[in-house]
Amino acid sequence: MDTPIPSGTEQEAILSLVRRCAGGEDAALREFFETYSRDIYNFPMRVFHLDEDGASDFYLYALEILKNGNRFKSFSGRSTFRTWFYSVLRNLVIDWLRITRFQRKPSQPLLEAADQPVPEEEPLVQDWLSGLPLETRCLVKLVFVYYLEMDAEELAHVCDRSGLNKVKLAERIASIKAGLAEKEIENLTRTDKITSLYVGILDLRSRRARVIEEDTQHVRRHEVERIDHAIAKKTQQREKLLARKEKGHFVVRLPYREAAELLAMPEGSVSVAVMRAFEKLREMQKKLTEGK
Repeated sequence: MDTPIPSGTEQEAILSLVRRCAGGEDAALREFFETYSRDIYNFPMRVFHLDEDGASDFYLYALEILKNGNRFKSFSGRSTFRTWFYSVLRNLVIDWLRITRFQRKPSQPLLEAADQPVPEEEPLVQDWLSGLPLETRCLVKLVFVYYLEMDAEELAHVCDRSGLNKVKLAERIASIKAGLAEKEIENLTRTDKITSLYVGILDLRSRRARVIEEDTQHVRRHEVERIDHAIAKKTQQREKLLARKEKGHFVVRLPYREAAELLAMPEGSVSVAVMRAFEKLREMQKKLTEGK
C-alpha cells in the first residue's frame, strides 16, 4: 500500500494512536484519517479491483463506520498494525459490498459479464437492451434474471413460450432468484478469499523481512525458503481466483439449459443468441469510445 512499513518505534507510536482512537479522541481520529486516508481509498481498488467511483463510495462508508472509534478496539498489538488494518478494511469492503450488491444498477452485472468496462453504463446498456428483438431481450433478461426485471411485454412473451400463466411464472422466477442468491453468497465468499490471500501474502512478506533483519549474520535460509514457498503458493491461488473473476465467473446467471427449457428452445440457440447480443453491446461500446 501507500504508507511505509513502520519500524519498532513507529509501531509503538501507532499502537498508542490506535488506542486513543479506540477511546474516541477526536484529535487522534483526525490524525489517523489524515495519515491513512490514501490507504483506505486505494485498498478496494488494489484488492477488490473496484473502479474509482466505487472506491470513493467505499471511502465515505469506511469513514462513517470508523469515526466512532469502536473498530480500533480490536487492535491489541499482537499482530502487525498493517495486518490488522488490512483485515479491518477487508471486512469493511465485504460489508459494503453486501449492502451495495442489492442496490446496483441493473446494467452493472451485465457489463461485468461482458468483460469490458463501459462508459456511461446505464444509458448505453438500456439502449442496447431496448434495441434487441423481443425474444433475444427476454433471453438476456432471463439469463441475468437475478439482476434484471422483465416488463409486462417480456413476461407475456415468456408465458406464451413456456406455457405457464403469470402466477406460475412469477413463482418460477422467484424460485430461480432464490437459488441464484445462494450462488451470489458463494461469490462473496470467493471475493473474501481473494482478499484473505492478499493480506496473508503481505503478512508473510513482513515476517520474511523480520527473519532477515533479526539474523543478519547467519540468515535462517530454511525459514526464508519456507516463507517464500508459502508466498508463492498464496500468490498462485489468488491469481487463479482473479482470473475466474475477470472472466465473469463471479456473476450469477441462469444456466443456458434452464433458460432453454423455460422458453422451449434448443440450448445451443440460447447460447448463440446471448453471445451475439453481447457482441452488439461491445460494438456499441467501441463506437461510443471512439466518438469521444
